Amino acid sequence: MDVLFLHPPPTLDPKKANLSFMSTIIMGYGMLSVAAFLKREGFDVECWNMPAFYMHGLTTKNIIDMIKGASPQVVGIELNWLHFSKGAIQLASEIKKLLPNVKILLGGVHQTIFAEYILKKYECIDGTCIGEAEKTFLSVMEKKERGKPLMDVKGIIVRENGRLINTGPPEIVEDIDQLPPYSLRIVKPKLKPPFDFGMINTCRGPCIYSCKYCIGNRNTYSTSCLSPRTTLTVHSPDWIIAQLKYLLRDVSKIAIQDYIYCRPKVLHDYALEIQKHQGLIDKIDMFNLAVLPGSLSGTILHDLSLAGVDSIDYGIETGSEKLLRSMNRQYSRQTILKTLSTTCKNGIRPVTYWMVGLPRETQEDMQETKQFIIKTIENGGIPRWVTPVCIFPTLELYERASEYGITPKFKSFEEFMVFSETTISNNGDYTRAITHEMQGVTRKEIMNRANELKKLMIQNSDLVLTIQRKYYETYAKYHPKLAIDPMEEWLTKVLKSLKSTFF
Repeated sequence: MDVLFLHPPPTLDPKKANLSFMSTIIMGYGMLSVAAFLKREGFDVECWNMPAFYMHGLTTKNIIDMIKGASPQVVGIELNWLHFSKGAIQLASEIKKLLPNVKILLGGVHQTIFAEYILKKYECIDGTCIGEAEKTFLSVMEKKERGKPLMDVKGIIVRENGRLINTGPPEIVEDIDQLPPYSLRIVKPKLKPPFDFGMINTCRGPCIYSCKYCIGNRNTYSTSCLSPRTTLTVHSPDWIIAQLKYLLRDVSKIAIQDYIYCRPKVLHDYALEIQKHQGLIDKIDMFNLAVLPGSLSGTILHDLSLAGVDSIDYGIETGSEKLLRSMNRQYSRQTILKTLSTTCKNGIRPVTYWMVGLPRETQEDMQETKQFIIKTIENGGIPRWVTPVCIFPTLELYERASEYGITPKFKSFEEFMVFSETTISNNGDYTRAITHEMQGVTRKEIMNRANELKKLMIQNSDLVLTIQRKYYETYAKYHPKLAIDPMEEWLTKVLKSLKSTFF
């Protein structure tokens, strides 16, 4: 094998990994895109999903033995989010012991933030890829074939004779339609329900908004992701159709969780193009989007529904107008309520996401949020998550913490490994994973605030079900596969699971 890409578990302890308090199965589409790009260039490439292997009953030793047997020339390990920190380093260490001559590279947003520190501390890592890595990895393979050093590769940080060499920003593919769609057939093992769905990457570059807690906002994207891409670039409708065709060979659940809502006209074009392919729509059992409230008109929502979209995740965050403004959220409470009802009327279930621990959040803000949660439910919103804000280096809230009355509790890469080590708590107590305190508000209090909102949502489960039943005929008109019993079963499961969720 030329290249083996690995999606690591939070930890190499399978029991703990299977009980992680954050989702572990979903692989980053950045890694899948790099794999597809290399495969098109003639390289033998596979992507292995270690958490999925664990769920199939394999042990760490089984997987390490398989890696040794595959004998890859280069191993790429994804470190895209906080809770994979420990597992990624442990995995690299084990591979380096068995295959000392294999080059091991890290990629992903979280490792980018700590890239130089990781290279200084962990000798099992040979290099870190910065930003988009298709051309970077192609250059790695070409240099390796010619026996050239990695320091000649753009977009990488490497260790050479005890010192770090940063080769500068990566070369990127400007026209992202030139990148091949990825197939899930390069992924092992085959995903089992309920995780059998494919993610579509519709765009690259920074979000056009500047929400202060978001890693992808236009002000901090270049420092968080170290990307030379300065504007949001989108795929054409034809490319999206090609990607859908690849994914729907193997799964029937689709999700888009990027910044395409910043380009509502383009998203509308996607919906209209998908409608021309009824054969594709017939294969879709679930189609989910993440959208900023107020960004899509009723016409666009109507056409998205006709294209198979049956649920939309809305980041409401808070019911406090003061906090919405201070965090640069581009909508009002009135906009939110109108968005939710319009979404329902167009046959799409609106799922709401909330936050606590926002800077200068008071008990008065909490009371406003509780009252507003009820209003969102009455307007069709389905409460799904309550997440304490996570802050880390490069975010505005972290770098200017004192201005926001925040005290960060984690600074080092190792301190963030608490996310790798935290397992599901039946009572929803994840205080050890709260990343900050506020003036007069402890980490425990932030956790308590999250659980207060969850309790409120659970107490109003009957109201959620009652309101959703009113919209059932509308949902079914757009989505004939959506039977009422499975829908209510899903709703009940979502509401019951709220207590133990984190993110």
